[in-house]
Amino acid sequence: MDAHRAENGEFFNVSVEELDRAIQEAESFLAESSPVLQEAGKLKKKRPTNHTLEPSEIVLALHRELRDSSRQAFLLDQRIALLQGRIQLAIGENSGIRGVASWKWRDQWTLDKNALKREEPKVFDRFKRDSSSRVFHLEGGSNG
Repeated sequence: MDAHRAENGEFFNVSVEELDRAIQEAESFLAESSPVLQEAGKLKKKRPTNHTLEPSEIVLALHRELRDSSRQAFLLDQRIALLQGRIQLAIGENSGIRGVASWKWRDQWTLDKNALKREEPKVFDRFKRDSSSRVFHLEGGSNG
């Protein structure tokens, strides 16, 4: 159990100062990140020019930090998958473990777009929507 989590699992045992500090940190992070993410979101929908920039020292530092963070996130995702898998194995063919996790069946249907396009091209053309956008790809970079 988390050190600050109450026994009911829903509330935390923290002081007013700790709560105020956490709220301040969250507000500060949002104030910094929101404008950046909004502008990046706008640029994602704009077709880029064919011009490629040379990296500045600031961009190279951001690149290194993003690569390191991405590696850490990958390792954390793998750890989470392993822990989740172990709990799933403990659940086995049952629907869950009370107070720990559930693992229930969910029916889900998807559309076979290729078959629809092949069998009913007019219907496909009538309902297709352009969702084009820019795709960000982090390069390994020999400059880092």
